[in-house]
Amino acid sequence: MARAAALGTLRRESRFIMEIPASDLPDRDGLSSGETVLIQGVIDACFIEDGGWVLIDHKTDRVPASGGEKILTDRYRAQLELYSRALTQISGLPVTKRVIWSFALGRSIDVS
Repeated sequence: MARAAALGTLRRESRFIMEIPASDLPDRDGLSSGETVLIQGVIDACFIEDGGWVLIDHKTDRVPASGGEKILTDRYRAQLELYSRALTQISGLPVTKRVIWSFALGRSIDVS
C-alpha cells in the first residue's frame, strides 16, 4: 500500500453503485430471485499489484484479541465479495486479494 501511495496509484474512498440480481445476495429477506438490487458503497482503499486489485477495507469494530480475526472475517466477508465484484465490473481487472485492516487489532487480516 505504501508503494502504491508513493507511485500515486493508490485509490482511496472510491464510491460505486452497481446493479445485481437479488438471487446473487446471500440474504435476500423477502426479495424474489427475479428482482434486481442496487448496491452502493465506498471502497476504503485499493491498488493494482501483479495484474489484479488489492482491496482494503478499514474496520473500527471493537473485537477481542483472541478470535477477533474470525469475527471480522465472518462479519464482513459478504461485503468484501460485493465490493470485489463492483471493482472487477468497473475496471475489468480481477480482485486478487481482499484485506481488512482492523484498528482494534492493529493489523491486517487476509480475507482472500
